[in-house]
This record gives sequence, structure tokens and C-alpha cells, in this order.
Amino acid sequence: MTEGPPRKPPPDTPQAIPKVAFFTPVTSVNRHETVSDLIAQLNESLRELYEERAAILEFDAGLTRDHAECLALLNIYRDYPLEVLGVVALSLSATEYVLTTTSVDLKAIGLDAKERSPLDQVVAGLGGVVRITAYK
Repeated sequence: MTEGPPRKPPPDTPQAIPKVAFFTPVTSVNRHETVSDLIAQLNESLRELYEERAAILEFDAGLTRDHAECLALLNIYRDYPLEVLGVVALSLSATEYVLTTTSVDLKAIGLDAKERSPLDQVVAGLGGVVRITAYK
């Protein structure tokens, strides 16, 4: 049995329409400009936490992507306000810390920091209340 050219479907048969899927990138196309600006200010670890929370809210809670992103961002700002503002705690000893929002050469002012410390641990380690004064 020899095979000839492919047969054409009868004229009244609908032609198959190829289906194409388009995938949107992780960032939302409709994201509000303010949300984008605030997300850009997050450091790497907060950005990762934000993306994780947004995904959970979108897929597990069934929210729209835009709504999930806004709520995730609000959660980050609520839970890590000082880190979002760029405040860094540097440990000098078990009870002495330096808080700064700029990169500071501590050796130039006679201090030697041992490590960076999460701010919530600093405040908790100092009894839950911290009084901050200017360094002279």
C-alpha cells in the first residue's frame, strides 16, 4: 500500500486552531508604580521574603497577584520597619550596639564592631526598650 499526499479535510470541517500560551514574568505588569518603587528599596533577604509571601497569598489564599503583592509588601514593612529604612545594628559587645543608616567607618571613631545583629534581637536583648542618643 503506497501513501499518497495528505488528504484535505472536507470543506465543512473546522480547521484546528493552534493554541499559544504566554507566560508573564514574575513581576506584575499591572503593578502600581509606588509598589514597584518600594520593592526596589528592599535588600536581598527582604526581597526574597516579600516574593515568598506574595506567592503564598496569591496561590494559597487565592488573591489576585496585585493584591497579594500589596499585602506582602505591607507585611514586610510591618514586620521589619527599621531594616526597610536601612538601619543596621552593629554589635560592639553583649550590651553595646551601634545603629546606623549610613556606611560608617567605625574604626575612624574608635569603635570596633564584631558583627551585624538583627534589630529585633538587639532590642529584645536589651530588655525590650532602647534609648538611642547621638554618639559624641
